[in-house]
Amino acid sequence: MSNKILDRIFRAFIALSFFEACVGFMHAGLVTIFQTQSQLLMNCCNIFSSLLWIFALGTLLLSVIYQSRISNYVFILSLFLLTSSFVSTPFIFSAVEHVSFFDFITQYSNFHFLMSTGNTFRTFFYTMNLLQLVICIMAFLLSRYDSSRFFRVQYYSSRGPRIIFNTVLSGAFFALSIMISLISPFYILHKNLGFSIDQGNLVCVERSFVKGDRKIVLLPMAHIGDASFYQEIVKDYRDKEAVFLMEGVKDTKGLIKGELFYGNLAQKIGVSEQKNEFKFPEKTKIKFVWADVDTSELSRETVNFINLLSVAKAGESNLNISSILEIDRMMKQEGILKTIFGDILKKRNERLLSKLNEVLPTSKLVVIAWGAAHIHDLEMQITQIGFQKNDEVKRTLTGLGTILKRRPASEVP
Repeated sequence: MSNKILDRIFRAFIALSFFEACVGFMHAGLVTIFQTQSQLLMNCCNIFSSLLWIFALGTLLLSVIYQSRISNYVFILSLFLLTSSFVSTPFIFSAVEHVSFFDFITQYSNFHFLMSTGNTFRTFFYTMNLLQLVICIMAFLLSRYDSSRFFRVQYYSSRGPRIIFNTVLSGAFFALSIMISLISPFYILHKNLGFSIDQGNLVCVERSFVKGDRKIVLLPMAHIGDASFYQEIVKDYRDKEAVFLMEGVKDTKGLIKGELFYGNLAQKIGVSEQKNEFKFPEKTKIKFVWADVDTSELSRETVNFINLLSVAKAGESNLNISSILEIDRMMKQEGILKTIFGDILKKRNERLLSKLNEVLPTSKLVVIAWGAAHIHDLEMQITQIGFQKNDEVKRTLTGLGTILKRRPASEVP
């Protein structure tokens, strides 16, 4: 490859990177100032980002293996563009602390949503684009007016050591960025779903909130887990005067044609199902109040979705292929996520909060033992009415490290 061709490739890469950063700034400014989003600019950003990712991969490979006339600026810019998407993950997740979990799930890919609600993400986005612009401007000026400074001096007399050095440096950048993206989901798991990883165990974080002499306990639940998890909760609360707001969608009109697959999954990995273990004795001071919805209140799309996640009978172990393909087709429909999660999360939470308001005036202790996906929004709602976090209790849902070693429940004598 001649130096002229290489110069043109590098300058085209730098120009494309500069233009993409400018379009990103324009779009972000439009969203920030006018609270509106241009679909044209959004499409341009997506197209340029895809082109740049491919371009960056090519220039990075050139920087790693090519013998001469390689630019440090192009090498850094390539690494920057290839790893920024991984590093941005925790900043995207930070938006969930400021918004409802329902909105986050249904709109997290919406740029306007992220820029208008995720303050940390907005700062991160502007910073990354500014760095990209600075690198591009410096690289372009040097490549045009001071070529000897733009292209890297040959530090190595042989090709081998340089390839090893560049490969190790690139690998280190990728490893660090991927590690950050892998750790980010655990952040959202702990902060917003009430679960955490502790010494190889999946731990439920029970949080209590107080206001005067009233106390609300948010207890994240899962459909399957160790029997001891559910039994310990029963043991701790069975003698307390409390109101339990109970989860459980009813199906009085028989709209659901099968059973959800949780029981089969529990058998496969050797754990228990919540409905079998989370049972209180008949003689208890606890008052149980059903606080959920009926399937007749859900949209037709949500009922169809639940049916697709169901198995016809308990003996079936897996969802069939046609159901999986239909679920995939549904998820690609415009607005379907908002409809389904609006029913599963938002509508059910509204019913739960309505029941909470009914029982609070006459109940000093209210326990909400609901699925983990509901906890974040519930915490936001109860803190808005004056309740303050008081205490945390960790409960082990299951030991992640030992699940694969367990015998399935169906094989236990």
